[in-house]
Amino acid sequence: MNVLGVIQARISSERLPRKVLKKISGKPMLVHVIERLKRSKMVYQILLATSNEPEDAILKDIADKCNIHFFTGPLSDVLERFLQVGRSYNAKNIVRICGDNPLVDYEYLDIMIYQHLRERADYTYSDSDIPLGTAGEVVSLDALEKIDHLTSERCYREHVTTYFLEFKERFKVWPVVAPLYLRGKNFRLTVDTEEDLKLIRKIYKSFYKENKIIDLKEVIDFLEKDTNLLSINMNIKQRDWKKTA
Repeated sequence: MNVLGVIQARISSERLPRKVLKKISGKPMLVHVIERLKRSKMVYQILLATSNEPEDAILKDIADKCNIHFFTGPLSDVLERFLQVGRSYNAKNIVRICGDNPLVDYEYLDIMIYQHLRERADYTYSDSDIPLGTAGEVVSLDALEKIDHLTSERCYREHVTTYFLEFKERFKVWPVVAPLYLRGKNFRLTVDTEEDLKLIRKIYKSFYKENKIIDLKEVIDFLEKDTNLLSINMNIKQRDWKKTA
């Protein structure tokens, strides 16, 4: 099983600068993401991937402290960055996780990886209406190589996996239905704004204990019972990936 877990993170962020370093229950948000991905039973190695801009070099300290690998690549050509990662680590398949998702569901991720490998898919993703920030994506390196030859458009090279969804007929795209506890939950559990961070901090304050991983099922149940919490960031609009400026 050759599945590399790649966490994508950068220091700069238009709406919430340095968000991956923001403290949640005493730790940088990025550390929580790493700790959750380490619970995966299907990922053999974890790597933090960022740009080769000088400001992003600080992220190596987190990678070192968390005992994971660190990789830098082109700033805007994220596709090329992922290709370099895959080639350098001889990875046949890559799991992509965003560094601003401190409640990523590692159990659901393992289901996605299993189905990706079983079906020999090019791209595997969540085909369910689930809380934003709880899922990842699985992609084969061969499929990324194919995209590299098919397009030079900035929007597809900066947003790594969108090409698969725009041109499904060219690949074996495998949608995975989410577990029942996630389905139909229109929550924002990613961190892109101060409001998002406020909600996540409240969740962690209620559930986080040192050396233990928050059970996402308990969080979902908690949020469904306290809709006032959901109002914190319910009006935040997700940015359009096609707007690369």
